[in-house]
Amino acid sequence: MYDIILPIAKKEFLDNVRNKWVILLSLLFIILTCVTSYFGSTGKPGWHALHDTIRLIASPINLLIPIIGLMLGYATIAGEREKGSLHLLTVYSPVRSQIIIGKFIGLATVLLTAMLIGFSMSGIIIGLNAGWTGWPSYLLFVIESFLLGCTFLSISILLSSFFKTRSKAMGATIFIWFLFTIIWSMIIAGLLLATFSMEDSLGETLPHWFYISDFFNPSRIFSSTILMITSTSHNQLPWYYNIYSLNLATFVWITVCIVLSTIIFKKMDI
Repeated sequence: MYDIILPIAKKEFLDNVRNKWVILLSLLFIILTCVTSYFGSTGKPGWHALHDTIRLIASPINLLIPIIGLMLGYATIAGEREKGSLHLLTVYSPVRSQIIIGKFIGLATVLLTAMLIGFSMSGIIIGLNAGWTGWPSYLLFVIESFLLGCTFLSISILLSSFFKTRSKAMGATIFIWFLFTIIWSMIIAGLLLATFSMEDSLGETLPHWFYISDFFNPSRIFSSTILMITSTSHNQLPWYYNIYSLNLATFVWITVCIVLSTIIFKKMDI
């Protein structure tokens, strides 16, 4: 099994290294993190500690990483099918689930490498200038960011398996990004205001469906998890709503998308 998965994963990783994706993403994470840490709040420019940097950068990262994850994977099946190279790959590996898993591991490794380089370099720069207070939270932030990227990567592979062309897969990924990062919050906020008064909505009496809805949106899972990591106050939350359950939901998202991708890919007429 691994003698098929690992070469496919290695090919995906090396292709993205040759295309300079790892370097570009690493530089992007370094620049974004350092600039946000230095210029991220009103007043005079100055370095913020790692713990404060997380609060400043969480929202931009929650918009950027889903785009990266979706762009990395949207053409991985549809693009090769369009070029005709997918047939050769299925001859090389008749077990199609190995192709999906190998591609996911390879692209996830690209994302992980870029994040480790980018966030490590920026973390060292910030630590040397503002101190190392909050480095455990910063490490958790990097882990949660990687899980967010893996979730959207698995979604993009699912879309790439479902649609026959790159253009359709790209259109679907754009819609998914808008849905989870922008449209979803607008819908939930509208429902909340329509069913509860402003006082209730701003208090601690939020309905259970509001918390449960977060499990169906990877972006909301990330933002809620980061809020729990950086928050110093402990508001009353439902027993099922915590970092562990949110991360479990992330792994469920990834697993379900990969399984569905495999099922669709097995039925695909190449």
